[in-house]
Amino acid sequence: MRSRFTQVWMLICLASAGLLFSPASAVTGENYVADASNSALSYLKLPVDARSAGVGGAMAALGSDAAAAVVNPALVAADTAIGAHLTASYEKLTLDRNHYFGGLVKPLPFYTSAVGIGYVQYGVDAIERRSEFGMLTGEFADQENTFFLWASGGLTEKLLFGIAGKYHMQRLDESRASGFSGDIGILYHPLERIKVAASCQNVFGSFGWENGYNDELARVFRFGASVRPYKELLSVSSDLEWTPGNFVQGHGGVEVYPHPLFCIRAGAQGPNPVQVMGGVGFRYGMFSVDYAFIYHNSGLGHSHMFSLGLNLNPREWSL
Repeated sequence: MRSRFTQVWMLICLASAGLLFSPASAVTGENYVADASNSALSYLKLPVDARSAGVGGAMAALGSDAAAAVVNPALVAADTAIGAHLTASYEKLTLDRNHYFGGLVKPLPFYTSAVGIGYVQYGVDAIERRSEFGMLTGEFADQENTFFLWASGGLTEKLLFGIAGKYHMQRLDESRASGFSGDIGILYHPLERIKVAASCQNVFGSFGWENGYNDELARVFRFGASVRPYKELLSVSSDLEWTPGNFVQGHGGVEVYPHPLFCIRAGAQGPNPVQVMGGVGFRYGMFSVDYAFIYHNSGLGHSHMFSLGLNLNPREWSL
């Protein structure tokens, strides 16, 4: 028993070193989103649930629920044994900004396949409206919304493909914008405890305002891997994310399960912005509750995220 305990803690230490090395190894630069032409729908770069946040956003090859599918649509069929799964999250940011997510994944009864739906909202109300002389003249709001539809499958459990269709809406003061985009993803399971993945967000799409102005939807490329040295005790994941015209962003995270019903997470991303994250998760029967604290070294400020999950097949849970 002592030998196994020592091995687990050695793996945790190695995983922590890798977690810190992965973001630091990304190409350094001044900005994550380098210019305004690449910033449309940038709220979709934020982790949408507490598990994603707790592991530094390193989700390209980790998870099998709707929150994971936001990063890689192939993940909705990553573990069909867990059955239908509901996820809902809330994050409170500084300056009264709110971040919501909800999603459902449902396995299909043929091959290894699943479908899912999701919704993300990011916004703020009561923004002060002032005249050119600085006089307060009223208030307005910014609300940004994305609806997801996912499908994933493969002839075997070792190689899965996924696609996503997304519909975007934004209301900024009296202006309105909308558009469509699509994602693709792949997940490969070469060994029992190793997964590798790649995804591309915004493979196609457009986003335009009522006044005729169109924002560019830049493609976002992700490459990731997850390893479970001890299947029920430890999970390590790492991603590299790149948007053309910007700098590479590294993500890394570790999950430790001291008890089958309790999880501790730590994660980081960088180089710009540098964010350190951590959290805990509890699961019992059909329900799971997760919390994450995100330290933002950026204008977002620190934040807290809470997530609730409902597993409609509670006999199985996916690590």
